[in-house]
Amino acid sequence: MKFSFVLFALIAAVFVENGKVEAQVTPNYTYMTSLPFGAAAWGRLQHGSGTLYGTRFDIPGSVFSIDKNSYAYGTVHSFVVGDGTRPFAGLAADHGSGASSPFYGTTTSGGLYGYGMVFNVVPSPNSYSDLHDFAGGTDGSQPMAVLARQSTTNYGTTYAGGTYGCGTFFSVDDVVSNPPTYHNLYAFGASGPNDGCGSTTQLQADTLNQIFYWIGATTGGGSHNKGTVFALQVSGTIWSDCVIYNFTGGTDGSSPVDLDVDADGNIYGVAQYDGVNNHGVVFELIPPNSSPCSNPWTYRLLNDFSLSNDGMQPNGIRYYRTTQKLYGTTWGGGANNLGTVFELTAPPGLGKGTETIYHSFSGGTTDGANPPSRPLLDEKCGIIYGTTINGGATSSGGVYRVTGLCLVQNCMC
Repeated sequence: MKFSFVLFALIAAVFVENGKVEAQVTPNYTYMTSLPFGAAAWGRLQHGSGTLYGTRFDIPGSVFSIDKNSYAYGTVHSFVVGDGTRPFAGLAADHGSGASSPFYGTTTSGGLYGYGMVFNVVPSPNSYSDLHDFAGGTDGSQPMAVLARQSTTNYGTTYAGGTYGCGTFFSVDDVVSNPPTYHNLYAFGASGPNDGCGSTTQLQADTLNQIFYWIGATTGGGSHNKGTVFALQVSGTIWSDCVIYNFTGGTDGSSPVDLDVDADGNIYGVAQYDGVNNHGVVFELIPPNSSPCSNPWTYRLLNDFSLSNDGMQPNGIRYYRTTQKLYGTTWGGGANNLGTVFELTAPPGLGKGTETIYHSFSGGTTDGANPPSRPLLDEKCGIIYGTTINGGATSSGGVYRVTGLCLVQNCMC
């Protein structure tokens, strides 16, 4: 039988586990399309049926779509001052949602009172609803994190406002009602001066010893004012917050901006600044054996960014259960100092991970620069999608993808 050189070129690694041979396809980067001038697509992309959806942070901002095959750009909703302006975070969706299912998001300003709002939008047939308008003060202001969904309720945080000026934890139901089913559940700063302040991370749901809690992070506050990772628990109808890790601004990093959780409850995250090389870190927090707030979590440093070799200022991380690896982006650094897409393998024990750079952004008209957020991971197909803020034909960034992440036998498309 003649051996195919093309097949050999596509195989990056072969290994045997319990007698099973598996092959991994070489990751391949594609610059899909440039975004319109002034787009400022800071938010995370979201899946649709053959379509990607995102938000533009320019004034007043919009929800846009990108066809995965033709790369055609479309506008789903254009914001006006009365219904919100400047959506920053990106969109949340139900699993398996398509063009006829709603997406949920926030704006950082605008709305009835000028402090931002929560909305839902359906691409086809197109519809838009205002779910809550933030009033500032104790209600909170400037929601900057992607919403987290549980059943028919959205949970989120505001970056500012609240009783202590450090933001709030809130919930709002999917259904438009009068008055809206909105609840202000917790004000950051309520547990004292060591509480966190200013959350921009999507909340992650987890359970430890049958105790349900939300995991999140703040960019500031804490005992060193370098940010925290926190757990929110409920007793009856009262929510309370405990800080499970205080960043020191030393080798452990500072200003955590994104988190993900694996099946065992381990938290993976990125802190944008400090670390050994002062360019940010990837970290892991290993839970205690009891409740999330009763004993210290174990901190593990997985990667120190070093600018030219692997990037700087990480801004997103995603744990992929198929490969048990982490995928993320950095704002800068890499071969051209314009950011990177990376993979990180975390070995057992407490050692550092092994990093692979999938792409160093080069700017110009045919590539983007400065990816601003966590990449979207298509878990079924093993594909990463993301946006950049700069570069491309309009100098306002573009949309990219990286294919070939998962094992051939485990890909479902």
